[in-house]
Amino acid sequence: MGIKKTWEEKKLDADYRRLMAQRKRDKKKLQKAQSKEKSKKCYKKKYKPTPRRQKKKGQDFGNLLYHTRTEHELKLSEALFKERIIFEEQYPIRCHGVTYYADFYIENVFGEKYVIELDGYGHRTKEGRDKDDRRNAVMFNVHHIKTRRFWNPKSNAALERIVDAICELNPRTIRNDVNPSWPFDT
Repeated sequence: MGIKKTWEEKKLDADYRRLMAQRKRDKKKLQKAQSKEKSKKCYKKKYKPTPRRQKKKGQDFGNLLYHTRTEHELKLSEALFKERIIFEEQYPIRCHGVTYYADFYIENVFGEKYVIELDGYGHRTKEGRDKDDRRNAVMFNVHHIKTRRFWNPKSNAALERIVDAICELNPRTIRNDVNPSWPFDT
């Protein structure tokens, strides 16, 4: 028969077993964490994702302007679309490091470039007119773009007059364009 242990020896023995069991559990946790880390490293090495295209500084702003158009801009774009005029909305024009966004950009059949702006109340003030004049001068001097400004149309008759004025510029349409960009039958 073995030697009987005293109460203190039994307690030390139990503490020792508990300590060894805890170390064993900690070791398993550590190994598990290290294996996860290794698998992540292997995944990163094998399947490195391609970098996303960086957006330019003003790219989101033009998109925001397009989706927050005024009701007058929407009506004019529908009218130009019905006339089958080729145009671009919220067209970015870069001049001397500054990006201007034109409400409508139109080229005519002779290659002349036009910007159509629908102005609201903010353009009636002296500061607004001065700012518009500077912008028009810069766009014409740098890119030879002529600007036509109209007040927001209050009625359908005013909208028709604006469309008639734009049609007088001889814009490129689906009918007279050599290489149409819209899927219309001619």
